[in-house]
Amino acid sequence: MQKIVNILLWLGIMSTAFTQIPQGSLSCAKGKIKALASTTNNLRIAQNQTIDDSIDVKYYKLDLDISYRFSSKDSNHYGTKLLKGIVSLKAASISQSLQEVKLNLKNEGLQVDSVFVDQSKQAHTHQNDLLLVDLGKTIPRNELFTIMVYYQGVPSAGGFGSFTFTTHGDTAQPMIYSLSEPFGAADWFPCKNTPNDKADSSDVWITAPKDMVSVSNGLLEEVIEHDSTKTYKWKSRYPIANYLISFTMTNFEQYHNTFNDGNGLSMPVDHYVFPEYNTEENRKNMDETLFMLETFSQKFGPYPFLKEKYGHANFTTGIGGMEHQTCSSVSDFSNGLVAHELAHQWFGDKITCTNWENIWLNEGFASYGEVLYGEYKNGKSFSDGVINSVMNGAKNAVGSVYVEKPTVVDEIFNTERTYFKGASVLHMLRRIVGDETFFQILKQYLNSVHAYGNACTEDFQSVAENVSGLSLDYFFKQWIYGYNHPHYQFGWATKETSNAQNKFPVYFKINQMPNAPSPTFFTMPITLRVNYKDSSSTDLIVFNNRLIQDSLIYLDQMPTHITFDPDSSILKNVSLIPTNLPDSLLNTVDQLFNSINHELTLSPNPAREQFELTLDASFQGNVSIQICSASGSLEKTIWTHSNAQKITVACADLKPGLHLVKVYSDQRLEVQKLYIVAP
Repeated sequence: MQKIVNILLWLGIMSTAFTQIPQGSLSCAKGKIKALASTTNNLRIAQNQTIDDSIDVKYYKLDLDISYRFSSKDSNHYGTKLLKGIVSLKAASISQSLQEVKLNLKNEGLQVDSVFVDQSKQAHTHQNDLLLVDLGKTIPRNELFTIMVYYQGVPSAGGFGSFTFTTHGDTAQPMIYSLSEPFGAADWFPCKNTPNDKADSSDVWITAPKDMVSVSNGLLEEVIEHDSTKTYKWKSRYPIANYLISFTMTNFEQYHNTFNDGNGLSMPVDHYVFPEYNTEENRKNMDETLFMLETFSQKFGPYPFLKEKYGHANFTTGIGGMEHQTCSSVSDFSNGLVAHELAHQWFGDKITCTNWENIWLNEGFASYGEVLYGEYKNGKSFSDGVINSVMNGAKNAVGSVYVEKPTVVDEIFNTERTYFKGASVLHMLRRIVGDETFFQILKQYLNSVHAYGNACTEDFQSVAENVSGLSLDYFFKQWIYGYNHPHYQFGWATKETSNAQNKFPVYFKINQMPNAPSPTFFTMPITLRVNYKDSSSTDLIVFNNRLIQDSLIYLDQMPTHITFDPDSSILKNVSLIPTNLPDSLLNTVDQLFNSINHELTLSPNPAREQFELTLDASFQGNVSIQICSASGSLEKTIWTHSNAQKITVACADLKPGLHLVKVYSDQRLEVQKLYIVAP
């Protein structure tokens, strides 16, 4: 039977399965890179655009008339491809005296016919992918106004572009869809093209030939039939980022489920499927969405758009997936892809990254959602295989998780860095704080002031620190803003005979290879699993914060083996090094008694029921308080932070007699005697 002992040896007494590839993450990354890659351009597409920060967008209404003539003689040819749009954008002025507005709208292929501001026609210019609108008046701060843009043309994105005319199936059925992340929304409708200005609500109206079923965000309000066309009116009343506004249209068949949240609320789960994909196997996979919704609701909190819907819209084979709000676009219904895009509804849609530099808050979280689905569906051994594959992929990451080139699409959606390393960061955080605290962090984050808004890494870090009570600055700085991963060298040694106190000394070394450019070395709590002859084991947690660190501890039994990070909780490489007991090995704790610091305040001392330990300002960073018996045996550990100047410790689980209180911080070790008297 395994015992867990959290021994946080911050400086140390002597300091001088099988492989399961996460297909959802791979498909998601592939789709988003491919979506903005034309057939003639390299994937490294750079986007430089002007964003108008003088307005706060409140509402989008897209009234789209999509006409085409399809030639069956050439399955890849549309005789006429035309988008006619009327986009209404309601916004508030952030400027004290707003007189003009710059909207993002691509020039190539699109022509602006007219622009109205509060129903009054106004002058405009459309060049360099910017629509400059003269408001015709001065609008003061916080005042609302509406811009209505009439435009038409053929969106220019080719190949798997952000607005695509294509076909599907053996009979080459016509299909049109959008996929706008990260920069593609401005390819087909005028907008403020940034993720950090969410509209409070949106409407998407789509008029197209009668044989086309049109799908978009939110709830279907009505379908209006005309002579040869239909108009689908979709409405969403949740905040939404512009790149999450979407539509897909083809000869869909609908497969319907209902999700019950367990608290008396239910919502439709509607899948819009190619007829050739409406198979028993795919319907079984679609049914699995209900289990995922239930699992993620338990772990993350209620599904964020419960008053509307969730579902899927099939789109072109090979694209992958895109987490369009309330209706993910997917090229297939594989469990990994469905789980990944569903997790995005919490992480990416409910809370959206403030900028593309912080895209890991979307993609790393969704990738870890895929791992969690595997864990709760297929068991821990399965998810261990998945996370091991994720971490192996993350070892190939180049550069920081924080995207340093946020105008380049395949830098934003780099699989090894954004998806795999982002997910690995969450896995390591989970192991540091524990399962219960980890999921409390996720729920608190999703219910924070950032809910239905935007967040950056520091926002998530703040929530993690508040919930866990730990200082995690070292963790996020090195894993999000730093490079690479640690390369450890580990060795240990012991004696076959115990000391005078009947304790076995255990000496171990943890070295790191220097890292460049930053951090120079990694700071992490590391689990060491100590195995004994009787098949029992003890987990020691060592806080490693040096390039070269050695420690000496005393255990009740002689170890037979010690495993470094036995549960693969750290993204790392590790090698074993020969280690011998040092010549200065202590056989008693006399040296500790000789190093007593009488300025370390314990009160009362002797103590009966509890005592109070006072930390002075010289203790910096994380602090470990260890209470040992007079023979050196560890009895109790408390992990806190230097901000906590006074710590109250209960004595109920400590035996009467003489004890040693050892206080470790990032910079020092102090020891004091404590006497506990019988109650």
